[in-house]
Amino acid sequence: MFYNRSKNILVGTKKGLFYYTLADGNLISYSQELSTIHCNVLLKDSQQRIWLGTTGQGLICIMPNGIIKQNILPEHTIRSVIELSDGTLYLCIDNQGFGRFIPATEKFEKVTEVPEISTFTVYQLIPYKKDCLAGIGQKGWFIYNYKKKEYRFFPTSHICNSILTDNQKQIWIGLEDGLLLWNPNTEQQKTFYTTDGLVNNSIRSIIQSEDNIIWLSTSNGITRITANNLQEPLSYSFANFNQYDGVITDEFCERSVFIATDGTIYWGGINGFNKFTISPTVTDKPYSSPLFTGFKLLGEQVEKGKNYNGNPILSQPIAQTKEITLKHNQNFFSLEFSALNYINPTQTYYRYQLTGIDHSEREIRSSAGKGHATYTNIPPGTYTFRVQAADNNEIWSNKYAEMKITVKAPFWKTTYAYIFYILLISGSILLFILTYIRRKRRKLLRDQKEKLDEMKTTFLQNVNEELKEPVNRIISPLDSMLKYMNEGKDKLQLEEIRNHATELKKLINQLSEGILSPLSSDENEWTQEELLVNMRQLLEQQEKRKEQLKTAPKPVSDNSLLSVADEAFLRKVLQYIEQNLDNPEYSVEVLSRDMGMDRTGLYRRLISVVGKTPTNFIRSIRLRRAAQLLKEGYTVAEVADLVGFNTSSYLSKCFQEEFGMRPSQYINQWKNR
Repeated sequence: MFYNRSKNILVGTKKGLFYYTLADGNLISYSQELSTIHCNVLLKDSQQRIWLGTTGQGLICIMPNGIIKQNILPEHTIRSVIELSDGTLYLCIDNQGFGRFIPATEKFEKVTEVPEISTFTVYQLIPYKKDCLAGIGQKGWFIYNYKKKEYRFFPTSHICNSILTDNQKQIWIGLEDGLLLWNPNTEQQKTFYTTDGLVNNSIRSIIQSEDNIIWLSTSNGITRITANNLQEPLSYSFANFNQYDGVITDEFCERSVFIATDGTIYWGGINGFNKFTISPTVTDKPYSSPLFTGFKLLGEQVEKGKNYNGNPILSQPIAQTKEITLKHNQNFFSLEFSALNYINPTQTYYRYQLTGIDHSEREIRSSAGKGHATYTNIPPGTYTFRVQAADNNEIWSNKYAEMKITVKAPFWKTTYAYIFYILLISGSILLFILTYIRRKRRKLLRDQKEKLDEMKTTFLQNVNEELKEPVNRIISPLDSMLKYMNEGKDKLQLEEIRNHATELKKLINQLSEGILSPLSSDENEWTQEELLVNMRQLLEQQEKRKEQLKTAPKPVSDNSLLSVADEAFLRKVLQYIEQNLDNPEYSVEVLSRDMGMDRTGLYRRLISVVGKTPTNFIRSIRLRRAAQLLKEGYTVAEVADLVGFNTSSYLSKCFQEEFGMRPSQYINQWKNR
């Protein structure tokens, strides 16, 4: 297509040459002579000659005076005609590559320096830089220096349909699948697809307008490409136009585009052509903020006034709602919105973001005008959803529609729940500390009692040894003498001495009881230091007497064996201790109650029978049972539980005091026997 002298537009078709009258929009046959030609290409050269490349009819020239010259290169199919600055023409001929054509002689000189296309079809040639041509074919594209007879060939995976060099000498190539861009500075190629913004991947024609915008037609619509010159490397934005913008619904033809002096672009299609007027005042108008049109919960459209799991999500229409509150298990939702683009809804773009979830804005293109955003498994919190809209020029208004969305935390994650957890943990720690202190206190008291019992034992033994035994040494000889002495004054005196000694023995017993009784009743009120001081004073007094009685003869004891009563007493004591062996709280007080005796009576009886305090006796029974269990293969920790010790470390300490070795040594010694 191009203007003729009448400012009408010449249109070459498969069924002849026509001109399009701008005044009334009619399409009129150019001449009867050219009404049946199959026109592939039109060119007006510098001498105002019009060249027509045809299918099967070679090259046709319409002279400035209107004379038509035919049968130039007859029976050939001409795909492309271009003119160089020196007036030379280059033609592309089917199955012969391309070559130089001299109009004066009508001679065609085939270029043979490009073997990849010398016997194939070159679809299009364009001038490129100084002394160079660029062209496309079935197997790729090439750059040819006609002065140096040098070339570079770039193979492609798909057929090349069109080629353009822009104002920055970049080469754009329309492929059957994608748009290829070659940068001569970096010699890198980039291919654009619909995923990058194209309306369709099958490119038909490419042209550049005076404002440096790239326009291209496809098999289904037109795309406008704008370079962002402020960035390096260059980035590009895409705007698309389809039937809703007035674009023909049929497919466009390859290499069929013309831009008029007024900026109007004409695109040729298989059943007509498009007159495309660029109107920035219309395409550059930004949208206002979108409207929310729907809200879905777990894929179900939410209705106004309806409860969802006890939660009335929408109390008014979604378009009037500014805030939505959801339960913790309602965190799978979708929002729907619309820019109200009724002119061309398929060319509507949205940018949206859920603050706190999306790190940046997401961009989507709507095929039906509406947009939607879906979010799943959103954690508890308060978020703001923001969305803005633009048409295919992607001029963003920064006018956002906003929706505040709150997802409540489950009750076990609320502030009150965390306070309860803190109190519970603090209470548990406090209870543990109190229990630990109570156990330590009980152990301390038990140790104090054991210490007192040991001191009592020592005291009684000293009393018995230092006071009772000397008295017994006096009474025993007197009894022997009185047994064989006749009546008389001497016998009366000896009996009086014996009575005084017996009274002295009673006084010693009363003295022991008098000392032990207050110790038994008031021992929890005495400090350990006070008890030690009192006992020390008594023991010092006894030590003095001991020195005086060292020379006295000892009586012969005739109580070497247990009496029946003592044996029955011991059996009963052992029975109660064995029954409560695993109870660490089984103490002297509990044993006294079980035996029906007071603590002091039990103490004196055990001292007289076995020579041990109740505390030591109970512990001795536990330890001897522990030794037996260790032989049977129980661990120290298990034995501690079975014989009533609170900890295995305490058992080990007492075991070493009783047997002179630790439990582990005892086990090894037993195994090595």
